[in-house]
Amino acid sequence: MLKPRYLLWVSMVLFAGLTFKASAIIGIGAHYGIDLTMKMNDKLMEQTSFDNLKFSLSDLTAWPTGYDSTSVLSGKDIPIYINRTGWKNTGINFGGKIYVDVLPFVDALEISTNFGVWQYNGSVIYPKNISVNSAAVNNGRFTDLVNIDYDTISISMKKLYPNRFFWGVDQTPYAKLHFDATIRKYLLQVPPVVKILKFYGGAGMSIDFATPVLSSNLIQDALGSTLNGSYNMADMGQVFDNTVIMKKILDKIIDNLMTPHYGCHIALGTMVKFPMIPVGFYIDGKYIIRFDKLDKYVDVGGDGFLVNIGAALAF
Repeated sequence: MLKPRYLLWVSMVLFAGLTFKASAIIGIGAHYGIDLTMKMNDKLMEQTSFDNLKFSLSDLTAWPTGYDSTSVLSGKDIPIYINRTGWKNTGINFGGKIYVDVLPFVDALEISTNFGVWQYNGSVIYPKNISVNSAAVNNGRFTDLVNIDYDTISISMKKLYPNRFFWGVDQTPYAKLHFDATIRKYLLQVPPVVKILKFYGGAGMSIDFATPVLSSNLIQDALGSTLNGSYNMADMGQVFDNTVIMKKILDKIIDNLMTPHYGCHIALGTMVKFPMIPVGFYIDGKYIIRFDKLDKYVDVGGDGFLVNIGAALAF
């Protein structure tokens, strides 16, 4: 039987061990994210302004009053349209975090990240055929003098890249890489000694890297010199219904994930971790406030909540 003084020493060692294990110095976690900041309203027949795109009327058999086979029009005269519909969360949103738990003046410093994927139906509506409207009244606009037949090309993975993997997306993809740097303070830790359950709050800075959204500016950037010059109606079909050319638009979307967008956030969270077990489970809730738009030309995303549910190795 142990003497009382030995029992005291054993008790002190166990108490110190429990206290040390209850307060991890560093933690590494992995989580699933629920991002409620992302949204995009449907937009039908958004007129583009391809100023560098010229239309020749040379292949028409008849011309409206004031025009002939030598007439050249711009993208403002014969509109091209863009559709963006059916914004959808793919359910892909995962990330991780690393935190230091023993710091002077603050309780913890945390760096976390989320990578999320969404998709929508993006398409380009382009002129396929022009015929003279004999009953038209000339009010100064070319579109009032003619009948224009349009065709549609889907800017989707399924249409343009059927064998290319992008996180299971088959429509027009959208991806976002999100980072947070958070200073945390513990609001409540119970029980007081072993601190199995912790509640904390904090605030910090946020940064997002996001892919661009389908827009006229994106198309002009992607196709570049392809849209320079003068095209008749037959040529337009060869440009917009050409898979090789349209792939450049998807490439521009997928490859341009590195434009930063800044913001800040406030955070509340909780973690459960038992002594002597180096694994804890956490739920972190953040309200994201963005300083600028995620896309310069399209209203996508905004302020809102991000919730992460995960597990962490705590040492």
